Amino acid sequence: MWISKTTTQAICDFNPWIFHTRDGHQIITSETTGFLEQSDNLYTESTTCFHKSRVDTQRFSRFEEYVTCFPCSASNFICVPDQCILEKKLFTTYRPGMLLEIVMYFALLEAIKENSPLLAFMEQDMSLTGHLLEYIFQHFKHKLILHRNVESMKTAMKSGRYQMVLLTNNLSNFKDICNMLGGLDAQVYTFSSLINKSSERNIRHQFPNVSLTQINCDQVLCKEMLGKTLPKVKRWLLLRQVRSTLRDIDVPVYQNGHVISFEKNIKSTDELVAQNIPVARLKHQLFSKHALYIIIGGLTGLGWEILKAISKGGGGILVSISRRSPNDIQRDDINEVEKESGCRIKTIKADISVFSSISEGFAQIKSSFPDHAIKGIFHGAAVVDDALLPDMTEEKFDKVLRPKVMGTWNLHLLSKDLTLDYFVLHSSITSAFGNAGQTNYGAGNAFKDATAFFRRGIGLAGQTINWGALKLGLIDEKTEKHLKSQGFLTMKENEIIQCFLYSLFVDPEQIICGIMDWKTVIKVSPDMLHIASRIQPIIDDLHLHDLTNPKKNKTGFMQVMETEELQNLPSNERKIKVEKIVSHIAADTCAVDITMLKVDTRLASLGIDSMKGMAFINNVYKYVSCKIPILAVMEEESTIGSITTLILEQILKCNDGERVRKSKKRNKKSDKQRKADKLIEETRFQVVTETENKTDIAFKIRILNGKEPKRLQWQTNDGENIIDFSEITNIQMKGKSGTKVLQVDTKNERYVFKSSDMEEVVQLLKQLEENFIMPNSTNL
Repeated sequence: MWISKTTTQAICDFNPWIFHTRDGHQIITSETTGFLEQSDNLYTESTTCFHKSRVDTQRFSRFEEYVTCFPCSASNFICVPDQCILEKKLFTTYRPGMLLEIVMYFALLEAIKENSPLLAFMEQDMSLTGHLLEYIFQHFKHKLILHRNVESMKTAMKSGRYQMVLLTNNLSNFKDICNMLGGLDAQVYTFSSLINKSSERNIRHQFPNVSLTQINCDQVLCKEMLGKTLPKVKRWLLLRQVRSTLRDIDVPVYQNGHVISFEKNIKSTDELVAQNIPVARLKHQLFSKHALYIIIGGLTGLGWEILKAISKGGGGILVSISRRSPNDIQRDDINEVEKESGCRIKTIKADISVFSSISEGFAQIKSSFPDHAIKGIFHGAAVVDDALLPDMTEEKFDKVLRPKVMGTWNLHLLSKDLTLDYFVLHSSITSAFGNAGQTNYGAGNAFKDATAFFRRGIGLAGQTINWGALKLGLIDEKTEKHLKSQGFLTMKENEIIQCFLYSLFVDPEQIICGIMDWKTVIKVSPDMLHIASRIQPIIDDLHLHDLTNPKKNKTGFMQVMETEELQNLPSNERKIKVEKIVSHIAADTCAVDITMLKVDTRLASLGIDSMKGMAFINNVYKYVSCKIPILAVMEEESTIGSITTLILEQILKCNDGERVRKSKKRNKKSDKQRKADKLIEETRFQVVTETENKTDIAFKIRILNGKEPKRLQWQTNDGENIIDFSEITNIQMKGKSGTKVLQVDTKNERYVFKSSDMEEVVQLLKQLEENFIMPNSTNL
């Protein structure tokens, strides 16, 4: 409809709008009244912002009530363009929907080009008052005669061409009026939301004499059009004549719908309590002392924490269903909870994965508590049996899936005819993000997630909570440490309960609860990049866009090993070193725990693909200076051990080749030259770069003299440094005897080489002087 049918009032800070969407769509408001909020931090869960707009404090008062006509999702806070805001005091008599109606009439005026008289027909529930339409047209010098029934339109028609405004969504009335024309030409105006496409085609075909103009409501209410229309409306409302006339127009409180209030104690008799809208829960009213709640696996871990939370929240009867009966310690704990909370707790031994067993458990509940309705079921039973995919067996899958898949479906079948407040399935972030070695666990939780959506789709209670790492029974210290290194921090008991109650309160189909260091998660787990679109709001809030762009792996925990260094190691030590490097690279590339890797672990089992394979061989070259073919990594039988062997073979080949090369080169050099080269290559200097004010430790200083121009090269921990001899402008020894340094000036930089051994400095100077030709000066 182009005119509002219902108005609602949101009272206090609580935001009820997000709970009243039966069909899964947001409630749209086209007109809103309220006060301006000048805070920039409006982007909370109760905030809907279609267009960001800062409030100009000089133009608007925070203490004055305003009205806006701008379509957006209903919320306690909305952000609208400032040109769409009008002071409520401009209306001598304001009624909800009045501004929207005026805007639509202004759009109608804009569409009518001819100034000939107009016949208008309007249904009774199409307007707050027909006088508003008449007055607006009269003010802008358009003669308009308004009719409220079809028969009166017939008597008003005369010969000639007509202009008509038909504001009705009743196709029968629309056709009756067109029939009255008797074939005479007529220009008819209406709004696009009043006649659908099918009806429009029908009218154009049946009445070729009617020229139908539909005013597009979406265009009228878009930001650009409202930005032009509302300033005109404001100027019109400011006219003294208009204010006087509007004061005399009788506008009822509300005529064409209902004013619905979320308040229980409504003040006006014209308002109705929102009984047909799902009532929003309050945090202290989540559980009833007259109701019964079933907790699957309620004796240990998460189930026990949930049971205690429900008892504290006022739950009357709590039933824990587990495969084992409680031991003496658990019975004592149960008695203590009953004493503290005043609830009653019953334990039933049953296997939820076996329908006969769990159905018998439900029969016990009904016979034991015939006067208490089951209002909530909380399923948290879980079994863990991790293994990488090649090692995953049918038994492991069956062991983990049974309580999650069969158990969940059995609970659904037994409760589908119950009127539940809650059907909560405790799932895991594994089903959302994945986790190496937990395909069975992730699959079981994914079934839980799908069941929650399925139940919601057929009108039943259903919710899945994807829990992160919980500091409860299933996580040991070693696992907790590993999860932390991956960016997943464990939640403590109070944090778990806080998230649990919040999840029940907001009641989404699916919610993820956990403590994540997203920067670390994305950084150390390349596989997380494929879900970047799911966590885009988090990426935006934390400014992590750079991390989501594919980059080279940063395996910062490994030290670069030169081939020569590996060659100089004993064979056994060399193998262990290379094997460790390969394991680290594989763990980093495939985002798995390195403790899970063994020498015979196949790379294919880690989920390696072509992209990861390229990253793998690039890191191998980066850290051990060996190039291995991609096929060697992608082969089905490739293991950590086979890659290690391949690298060791290449190192040995390099060692043999280097030995032959050095032997040939050594024969061409004098003993003195070889001694000098060895001295220079093994010497460590302190190199000061004056422009950057940077000091590095340099080693392997040498002069490169091949096909390319001569260059001075040295290595530092940060990498390789090279000076082209063509860039050198001066070489000189500076300082006093015993403390001399070698200064090398280039066109852009000055380098100072220092060493505690003066012989080393002198030797480097001689090497440079032998290869460096001082540039000739130029006479100007």
